Amino acid sequence: METRVGESISTMVRRLSALLELSDADTRRLNKRLRKLYDFRSSIVHGGYRVTHPIAQEVVDRKIQEDTGRAIDLYQFGFTLLLATIQSLISKGWTSITYSEVIAGK
Repeated sequence: METRVGESISTMVRRLSALLELSDADTRRLNKRLRKLYDFRSSIVHGGYRVTHPIAQEVVDRKIQEDTGRAIDLYQFGFTLLLATIQSLISKGWTSITYSEVIAGK
């Protein structure tokens, strides 16, 4: 089975939102931030990530500081999300999880 574009992010957002018991507003913020993280990951894996020249200087080129800051923000977000997920599992006393989507009609 093939995953359609954006489907993996949507699935992760739904599952994380359920696990972390997020509000609708927090789920929207999670979706936005996770998409940015995924786009960053894709630029590294598939090409497009601008690698800073090894002798570039922040004082001369402000883009280096901006790119580094953006990367650090995304790393921190990813780590925080991972940590929050682990903490949620611990607080619930869960050692493993399964996820199922249920559609019910009336």
